[in-house]
Amino acid sequence: MFFNFKKSKIVVDCFTASPAAYELYKIRSSKVYYPEHIKKLNSGIDIRDTATNVAYSRPTIKRCVGLNDLYKKGFIIPFWMDFICQPKEHAENKSALGVTDTWHQSNIVHHFPVQYPGVFTNYFHVKFRGPWHIAEKIGVDFLWNATTWNINNDVEKYIIPPAIINFTDNCETNLNIFFRKNLEPFTLTAGTPLVQLVPLSDKDVEVKCHLVSHQEWISKSPYPDDMPTVQDGTRLNRLRKDREHAKELDQLETKGKCPFGFTK
Repeated sequence: MFFNFKKSKIVVDCFTASPAAYELYKIRSSKVYYPEHIKKLNSGIDIRDTATNVAYSRPTIKRCVGLNDLYKKGFIIPFWMDFICQPKEHAENKSALGVTDTWHQSNIVHHFPVQYPGVFTNYFHVKFRGPWHIAEKIGVDFLWNATTWNINNDVEKYIIPPAIINFTDNCETNLNIFFRKNLEPFTLTAGTPLVQLVPLSDKDVEVKCHLVSHQEWISKSPYPDDMPTVQDGTRLNRLRKDREHAKELDQLETKGKCPFGFTK
């Protein structure tokens, strides 16, 4: 007897209050953003041996198993605005680093180099506060990584550092980028697939995008407005620590145990 058990999915709910992000630059399954320049290639090509003058058929990158399997996993976040980057002029104190519209300017911050000494010393750091809040109930870890195959010829312009993220305690999709200092002005355009999130799981991912009000979008964040952020580490570390402590107190209260050890 054979049993056909349907593999469960990882459901990722993505919330935004930005109509542009929802309608034009939506988070989608990785396969949707498979690189067009690779898709257009023939799967094979004849290469002539210069010594024998015999042509041999060889596969192109389109048949690369590792690349194709990568785009079967997870989902991709495209950039949601145009960002005119001016690294060289900024290094010469002639301009701001980047120019965009006023709404997005308030969502662009940076870390000071003293916070990451010796790291990417020939680059400027920019953090873009993402328009998406993500929720995932199981607690799966995701590999946050640059979409190198999509970026293609722009890989020399900027670095998107990798990380591990889950959406149990954190819902934000902030994008850290390091721009090379000696570059002439260029535009990082809206719609560019920039980040791929690959689940550290064999389960398939189902992405659901939701357009919500600004107030509802804010409510998706797990961080209370009055939550301490400076002491005891970063905001996320503090949240995890205080949440675990609250659980311990809840368990003591539920079990009726005395915290001073007077009762068993």
